[in-house]
Amino acid sequence: NLLLCITGERPGEIAAKVMDVSLILYAEHDFNASTFTCRVIASTMSDMHSAICGGIGALKGPLHGGANEMAMAMLEQYDSVEQARE
Repeated sequence: NLLLCITGERPGEIAAKVMDVSLILYAEHDFNASTFTCRVIASTMSDMHSAICGGIGALKGPLHGGANEMAMAMLEQYDSVEQARE
């Protein structure tokens, strides 16, 4: 449902699986800002979607999830595995 809201298209099986795995990895990532945010929202007996959206909001900041974006930008500069090895 989140991917549908973001893209406006029904996600394929692979995209849905990638999103599920990503959210699980973030949820199991010890006790960082986004995990803490999800736990606090869930502990108020709010719905699961609100808790996940809160965690995603925390990931948007440059000091947390923004680090992932910087790492991805670094990886995107390579056109091949060989180029990355150099």
